[in-house]
Amino acid sequence: AHVKQGDLQGGISDLLQTIEMDPTNADIKNTLGHHTIFLKDFDKAIFHFKKALALRPEFPAAQNNLGTVYLDLGKWDMAIELFTKAINNHKYR
Repeated sequence: AHVKQGDLQGGISDLLQTIEMDPTNADIKNTLGHHTIFLKDFDKAIFHFKKALALRPEFPAAQNNLGTVYLDLGKWDMAIELFTKAINNHKYR
């Protein structure tokens, strides 16, 4: 709700509280990383995406999102590797 109202910090705060209640939820960590990208805090975004992938190694949305961060940082080889993994997952659209 916070993000829809333009309060990205409030949304991130809510997600951090949710992670404390459910620390093994890869979806929440991926969403937190995604929101963190909008703040241009790439180190935190990378941290959250890597945590999501540690919990669910075959998580194409997190692979794609992390690849996007690496693309923004000019880390082409890392981005391509992650994009390739994501696109080769037959369940990912």
